Amino acid sequence: MRPGLLGAGLMVAVAGSTACLDRNPQFEEPLPTGSESDGATTKVDGTTTGVLSTTTSTTSAGTTVEPGTTTEHEDTHWPVTTTSTASTTTGMTFVMEMCGDGAVEGGEECEDLNTEADDGCIDCKVPRTCADVRQFAPLSDSGVYMVDVDGAGAYPPLPVYCDMQTAGGGWTVIERSPREEPIGTPLFVDSAVNSDLPEEPRFRIKKEPIELLLPQVAEMRIDCGGDDYLLTDAAAIFSGEGLPLCTRAKVVYKEARLKGYSLSDTELCTGFHGSAEGCWGAWHVDEYSQQDCSLPPYPWNFMVPITSDGADAFAVDPSAFDNGQTMPPIHDCHQPGAVRVVMLR
Repeated sequence: MRPGLLGAGLMVAVAGSTACLDRNPQFEEPLPTGSESDGATTKVDGTTTGVLSTTTSTTSAGTTVEPGTTTEHEDTHWPVTTTSTASTTTGMTFVMEMCGDGAVEGGEECEDLNTEADDGCIDCKVPRTCADVRQFAPLSDSGVYMVDVDGAGAYPPLPVYCDMQTAGGGWTVIERSPREEPIGTPLFVDSAVNSDLPEEPRFRIKKEPIELLLPQVAEMRIDCGGDDYLLTDAAAIFSGEGLPLCTRAKVVYKEARLKGYSLSDTELCTGFHGSAEGCWGAWHVDEYSQQDCSLPPYPWNFMVPITSDGADAFAVDPSAFDNGQTMPPIHDCHQPGAVRVVMLR
């Protein structure tokens, strides 16, 4: 693992190797103690994969035994066979490379000297997203993990919160915005909040790592921990950038669930600018205002509202809350104590 940021309470155990280094193609493993060798090595595509040595053994009577052969002592007739602490194949010793041996070798990306999944190195592989953490360590719980969002690039590893429960897990949380103290700015604004403390109730990652994450993720999910959620392509995350202030635009949602009603593969007129800019709410959907994008109003229940008049659903900084009078209960993002989470996978 390359040197970089460590989140609060996280430590990286390093012994023998301090970074994820490219392998030196000329590197050769040391031979086992006491063996003789002509220095031959085996290479595949120019990479040294082990050390081969021709090994001889000597019987107690002083007779030299050639590799791979068996002889008998002239008095006791017990067999003598060439051996090695390394694996033996037709008289040749092969020194194996393996994760945890203290050196970054072969296809290894880092050296893993422990069984922890949250230190940025899992079985000698570097996770770049929370989906990687889930793949490399399938039993991992939700929590803070170190990821390297650009792999071998210059951006340092950083702590992120991985949601391993919602919709199969593997979600990288990029924002957590509470109703009582909302962030109130669109996702394309670089307004990082507690970016090194991803477990905080009020949190947003910096914009640059979001940009570095995008080539590796496919979906963006917005929800408030209940049944109401929006699911769209990850590329939609910076929607609204460059539009005039408070302008709404169409977003295609793979899934959009609100108060028990579900839509799939549908366009919804969406607002991106938030209350911090004097607009109706950061990433909101107003049932009635669908007409601003030349779409029919009240899309979840054909021409019948399911939220309060003018409610800016999914925004935790709305200019108009859903109060549950039209169609109870109050939807998730407007419940007291609600925290809206935006995540990528």
